[in-house]
This record gives sequence, structure tokens and C-alpha cells, in this order.
Amino acid sequence: MKEAKMSTTKEARRVAGDVLQFSAFDGRLDNLEKTFDGIEERDILEVLRENDVTTLEELVHRVVQVGKTEKPVAPQPASLVTPARVSSKEIAYQVPEVAVIVDGVEYDPGDITRFNGSPLDFVTDNLNGEPRLLAFTDRQKVDLMLLTYRLSRVRRGPTDGDVGMISSGSAKFHADYNLSGDWFWLDEGYSYLNLTRLYHGPFYDRRDWNDQISSVAWPGGIVLLGWDVNFGLPRLVLQNNGGPGNVPDLRTFGWNDQASSAGHA
Repeated sequence: MKEAKMSTTKEARRVAGDVLQFSAFDGRLDNLEKTFDGIEERDILEVLRENDVTTLEELVHRVVQVGKTEKPVAPQPASLVTPARVSSKEIAYQVPEVAVIVDGVEYDPGDITRFNGSPLDFVTDNLNGEPRLLAFTDRQKVDLMLLTYRLSRVRRGPTDGDVGMISSGSAKFHADYNLSGDWFWLDEGYSYLNLTRLYHGPFYDRRDWNDQISSVAWPGGIVLLGWDVNFGLPRLVLQNNGGPGNVPDLRTFGWNDQASSAGHA
């Protein structure tokens, strides 16, 4: 009996999400009967109550919010390098699992906390196959790197100037380690400037993507993460010499659950 109840509750969760997000029916009445098959009204109400949806006003609010989500933007090459303001969030670095080289000087991973409160730009790197983390106190160095790379991806026409961007595909950002859990895609040349406005999960338990990214994979280009919205410093550049790459665990570089903006350049 307990197993049957658990199964019903799981199905009720699916229905509560699908029905009230208007995604279950596809405009066809034959789906309606299938959707509610074996589901009681009280089962759906129980799931909604578990998620603090107890009034009509709260239900309408959450349904309306489903459509209000951040849209990816496609910045011009020069605007990819935004005026790099310092984050309003507290800058307290996580200890990475790799060596850290700050302005050419190597530090033990734990020493990164000596820079708490100071905005740094980070770039992933490999030395003889060993990952390491380069850090810079001068943001112009990473600005120049981003601008140069982005300009190199502009496809030129023979006589008409720029005709578009060379694209390698989409980067995939995951909420859990090892490229698992919820995810979102981001095409090359696009950014989400404010992850507090990008949502995942069913409407009754919606969460934003702020400080949620734990692993990333990309088919080419580079990935840029910002500590704050609009790429407020610090920033992290994930790169693999322009080729495909993946970071199955952002704890490696001390950036787990830290990003408030994300881009794929």
C-alpha cells in the first residue's frame, strides 16, 4: 500500500507541474484523460501544499512567473568586455584543488584566501597536462583576451565585411557535479547576464540559476562565468585552446555554485 501511495504522489507531482504549466495537453482533449488517469484531486493539492501553494493568489503568481525568465543576449564583440565593475557580493574565494598563479607568482591553493575581498580574473590553463588556475589583478589582461578571441570568431565576407559569427555549438551548464542534474544550454555568442532571472524546476518549486552551476561542457570556444550579474568581477574563463572541453566539477577551480552570469564566447 505504501509503494502504491508513493507512486501516486510521484505521478501527482508530474501532473501538478505539467497541467498548471499548460504543457501536458498540446491543445488536444485526448491527452486530458490520459493526464488525469489514476490521479485524484487531493493528490495534486497535497503536492501543492507541500510547496506552500495554499491560495489562489499564490497559484496565479507562480504560474505567471513561469513565463518571466531571462533571455540570452548576443553581445557585439566589443560589448562582451563589459565595464568590469566589482561584485556587490562578498568576495570570499573557495579553495581550488589546483595550483594558483597570481600575476605570475605560484601560490598553494589554500593561499587564495589571502586575496579575499580583492577582485581577481581567473583563466583555466594546463601545464604538461596538469590543470592550473591563472589569476590576474589587472582586469585589462582578461578583457583583451576576451576581445581578441571574440574578434577572431567573426566570419568575414570577401567584400561586405562581417557576415556573422563562427559557431561551435552550445555549452551546457549543469546544477550538479559530473554533468548531471538540471541544465541549460547556451549557444556560442550568447550570454545570460543575470542568472537570478533564469529559472528551472516545476512551477510550484521554481528556483533560479544564481549560484547553482557545478559543472560545464562546451563544444568549442570559451565559457565565461561572472561572480555577480553582468559579469561583475571576479570572472572565470574556462578554455581549452578553443577546442571542446568540460569541467565535471567546478570545485576544481574554486567556483562551485558561485556564478551569477554566464556566457559562451
